[in-house]
Amino acid sequence: MPTNNRIDPDSYMTDDQIISTTYFGWSAFGLMILILLKYFVIWYTDFKKRYLGVYESVGDAQGIPFSEVPSRSTYIPQVASNQFPFPLIACKVDSLDEEVFDFRDPDRSYKYYDLTTDAKRLLAAIKIIDPPCFTIVKTWAPDRND
Repeated sequence: MPTNNRIDPDSYMTDDQIISTTYFGWSAFGLMILILLKYFVIWYTDFKKRYLGVYESVGDAQGIPFSEVPSRSTYIPQVASNQFPFPLIACKVDSLDEEVFDFRDPDRSYKYYDLTTDAKRLLAAIKIIDPPCFTIVKTWAPDRND
């Protein structure tokens, strides 16, 4: 039965071999630590970009409130149609300020182009009161306390 006696490296290696294997072992261990650190840094930067976001501001604040910009524009979901002179609006227009629209119809209100009113009338037969398929757009009036 074999015994687990420890083999003495001095019995079969020269002093130069012992020194070189010791340096080689510690160098390999250090290299493995560096590789693991490199993978950790790559993982952490990817995690930070993906879950914490990366935002860098460009330029300086100009001190001009958005509500005072004369050429401001907002995104209102619209559907173009050849049957209407202006686009059909794919959101409720009840609570929206008229300044958010990029067109003006001198004859009709924006409610005329609101697709949600048509959808409510069409879906009333199957008892759907508020169709969930339209975008919600909200606006807030600026504070005029300044």
